[in-house]
Amino acid sequence: MSKNPPQQTPGGQIKHSMLSKLSGETMGLGFIGLDTYMRVQEGENVIPALAKAAVTNAFWAAMPGGWATMLGYTAATMLPAFSNAVDQGIAGVSQKLTPFGQGYTPTQQSELLKTDGINRMMQNRQLMMQRHAMNNRKIY
Repeated sequence: MSKNPPQQTPGGQIKHSMLSKLSGETMGLGFIGLDTYMRVQEGENVIPALAKAAVTNAFWAAMPGGWATMLGYTAATMLPAFSNAVDQGIAGVSQKLTPFGQGYTPTQQSELLKTDGINRMMQNRQLMMQRHAMNNRKIY
């Protein structure tokens, strides 16, 4: 049990100062756990990783602005990595689209085939219109 029991207002709610202290302690422990986990994933042993995480958390808690400053600093240092990840994602998508026409280089044969196909479409359309007009001349 703690020395000071939580102070309650007449409505039965815990005072804001106690709630903010509780959330601050919880957030600090959460950051220590997350930092330790990330350090272990990078290859450090658990005990040194936990000690470094605790010291880092104490440092950021003592800074003006505390954890908000830490989150801002972390976000600012992660921007280049995030930008590189976005660029790599865009490059991967454009590489996947290459078989679908981005790498097309026209040749004389392909241009002849294209022109022939367009001419046949135009002739078929004219023929359809002529047949339509012949079949429906009484209506017009």
